[in-house]
Amino acid sequence: MLWIMQYLISLFLFIQLIHNGLLATALWIPSTIAAMSSLFFLQDVNWLELKRVALYPITGYLTAFFFGIITNRNVDYVNSEKLKAASVIGGNIAHELRTPLASIRSLARSVNKYSTALVETYDRAKREGMHSGELTAAQVSTLKDALTSIEEEVAYSNTIIDMLLLNTSERSPHSAEREVVQVTDCLREAIARYPFANSRERALVQMHVLSDFSIGASRLLIVHVFFNLLKNSVYYAQKAPKGQVEIRVGPHNLRSVEIIDTGPGISPNVRRHIFERFFTTANTGQGAGIGLSFCKMVMESIGGEIQCESQEGEHTTFRLIFPPVNR
Repeated sequence: MLWIMQYLISLFLFIQLIHNGLLATALWIPSTIAAMSSLFFLQDVNWLELKRVALYPITGYLTAFFFGIITNRNVDYVNSEKLKAASVIGGNIAHELRTPLASIRSLARSVNKYSTALVETYDRAKREGMHSGELTAAQVSTLKDALTSIEEEVAYSNTIIDMLLLNTSERSPHSAEREVVQVTDCLREAIARYPFANSRERALVQMHVLSDFSIGASRLLIVHVFFNLLKNSVYYAQKAPKGQVEIRVGPHNLRSVEIIDTGPGISPNVRRHIFERFFTTANTGQGAGIGLSFCKMVMESIGGEIQCESQEGEHTTFRLIFPPVNR
């Protein structure tokens, strides 16, 4: 009885691990036949005992096997329904958000267009003694930079919306228009667009170009892949006393980019799930779990690969491997 119960449990766990009914069946039946066939080469086999543990409880084995398959199908169905619901909600949110974002960007551009004249008028009034209050040169410069930042944040917000829609729909980045670009140009653009909080945060990031190369992909998608990885690396690097972020282009003359942070690292249990859609270790409201799945989706769409290596308490490395350019 103990043997039978152990086999039932093992069978159920087997189907849960395989997570594919057809594949599990294709593996279980031949392996069972192969195991039983070895009995014909043995002497003094206790066929009666074999029938008790293998043949008589066959209905129980089949029940455990098919119950596991049905359980997996139910999980897949629930996940599919969640994805459909998220797609509908995401589409509605995107539609509602794009209009005010477009208005904000339009207003920022209009104000920025006339900001030079406003500053000159302020300076003239200041010289004539007609101004009230005081604005320093740094404050005036901050006002001008703030308008540019607003436009950049609106563009980034629209990109986040696109990423959300891509991760909650059946759309694929395969259809994105491709071009031949230098990988260092995309990296520099991602770094330039990153909203560093201060100069100290910016100093965390160092880029070393060992061997530059061209890639054939959508520039916008690749820039946002780098942006996502940079965002994660900077965030976790700041959790370490002497955290740093190093970007290596073309190490060992390979067509790859490595983004390394000396943060707290990632545990093996978490690392195996980090590229799954909607998986996140962040607190509620601080992360949607779409960044790394987006990166994986984009890299696979161009025939590339993304890898993660990490040592807890030491470092985390994300390695992007790009295919040769097909002009």
